[in-house]
Amino acid sequence: MIPRGFTCRFIGILLTAGITFTCGCGSEDSAPYPAQGPFVYPEDEWELKAPEDLGMNRHKLEELQYLFETYSPTSLVVVHKGYVVWEKYYRGFSKESTFEIFSATKSITSAIAGIAIGDGLIHPDQPAAEFIDHWQHPDPRAGITIRDILTMTSGLHWYWSEYAHIGLSFLPPPFGENLLLYSISLPLDHPPGSHWTYNNCGLMVLGLIIAKATGMDIKEFATQRLFSPIGMHSVSWLSDGHGNTYTFMGISATPRDLARFGYLYLRGGYWQGRQIVPLDWVVCTTRTYKAELNPAYGYLWWVNGYSNNWQPMEGQPPVHLPAKGYYFGYRAPHDPYPAYAAMGAFGQMIAVVPGFDIVMVRTGGSELYNLRTVFDLLCDSVTR
Repeated sequence: MIPRGFTCRFIGILLTAGITFTCGCGSEDSAPYPAQGPFVYPEDEWELKAPEDLGMNRHKLEELQYLFETYSPTSLVVVHKGYVVWEKYYRGFSKESTFEIFSATKSITSAIAGIAIGDGLIHPDQPAAEFIDHWQHPDPRAGITIRDILTMTSGLHWYWSEYAHIGLSFLPPPFGENLLLYSISLPLDHPPGSHWTYNNCGLMVLGLIIAKATGMDIKEFATQRLFSPIGMHSVSWLSDGHGNTYTFMGISATPRDLARFGYLYLRGGYWQGRQIVPLDWVVCTTRTYKAELNPAYGYLWWVNGYSNNWQPMEGQPPVHLPAKGYYFGYRAPHDPYPAYAAMGAFGQMIAVVPGFDIVMVRTGGSELYNLRTVFDLLCDSVTR
């Protein structure tokens, strides 16, 4: 999190330079995070501290570890106030092991888009058709904006068979599917911005947009502007058999490096003297986008939104949904600094809780754990 004084100075510098924020959330949503600096950042390695030294309840972290151990974990890392306070590996894995995070990749894609937006290379309300010839007017997809793609509200066709196309895309040509071309060919099922669907292939086109806007592949852009600056040196990212980067999945990294990404967001996109991801983008994208469509989703991040009648979400594999209430539970902060998480298949998670200055990374082989219990234990571990 960024200290209030620094945030005001930083915003003042940007305004003086004539730079405007582009997320569209408004000044109230751009308020600085609550924690005060100065902040500790990892160098080549994270520093370790006992949880008690930072006012944490060890027993709650033990309960959290025991809960996950029921669901085939491979790692658990908890960071508080810039220190690793809890770390556990399973099945012979270690801090050097890398794990695929599946759809938690989407949140990293959101950050990469935010960097390009901060550079003025793209704009959230820019028509995607400016980068995709097949979607230009009079094609009905001409109305899809980059914001629609980032919030799963593009209206593009989705059905479960998309996973068959994804599977085929791993094969090399001429047998494998070009998943980018398949994604571009998707028809429009709903007016853009009117319907929420967890659509993996609908996000695939963002890689093309960023490549055309930046002049480099999304992986190269991400390495230069995100991974290298914060020390995420273990990252690899899958592509389909035709060389198209999977913008919706495919990143592997060590849990400690994944914690760096979560910590970057915890600190408002700021890292050791550099604003890596625009602060306004961090704040805006980790809050509910349209509560009437999906209260638990922002811009490729899951957030602690509220519903009095949670229903299964189209496109999203079955998860443990509460009957009503906050998505991550009442103990997790929800306003004005909500808890949020990058989540992927089989229970991968990078959780960020600004109100308690916590980042948690969990990797493993099952997503059947109860999200509310996880966040209850995580938040209750902070006693001061």
